[in-house]
Amino acid sequence: MATDGADGTDGADGADGTDGADGTDGADGTDGTDGTDGTDGGTGGDTGLVPIPVDYCHVQWPCSMTASPGSTSPVVYVWVYQAGVTPGVGEGAGMTVQVGVGPDGSSPSSGWAWSAAAWNDDKDGINPGDLANDEYAGSFTVPATAASYDYGARVSADGGLSWTHCDLRRRLRRQIGSDDGYSPSTAGALTVN
Repeated sequence: MATDGADGTDGADGADGTDGADGTDGADGTDGTDGTDGTDGGTGGDTGLVPIPVDYCHVQWPCSMTASPGSTSPVVYVWVYQAGVTPGVGEGAGMTVQVGVGPDGSSPSSGWAWSAAAWNDDKDGINPGDLANDEYAGSFTVPATAASYDYGARVSADGGLSWTHCDLRRRLRRQIGSDDGYSPSTAGALTVN
């Protein structure tokens, strides 16, 4: 008597698996063997992850800088607020912060070079002593061509699934970091010469 074929292995959720092959007929007087089971397809396009918007961020300092082509920029300080995450002593969990540079007048959504920033300190928010904000510090590689550039930061609370872009905090002009969106007119100004 012939034996059954081995079962296929199940893959991750996603597309349907392929059907197993048909069994072959046995010789007269014996049973044919069964075909093997198909394997399940790989994961489909929907990851099930949901973007988590960042409540607030801004480039704290410096507002402008001058650097040599290809050098490392001065340290850029970024303040981040995320309700239930950044308030209190120490670094809030799950925040990803990067500082970056791009062409003058451009959008940081594409064409910018990004570098990681590290947690630096706790900073007060609206109320003295509330330690509502986390401060991050990082540098980027200065472009190799002498020209004017913009720099800023971006923050993610969902592992990079979504980003909030951060420009400068300028109270006198009512342009307050990410509260009014990112604008090249309120980006950090880099002069490379």
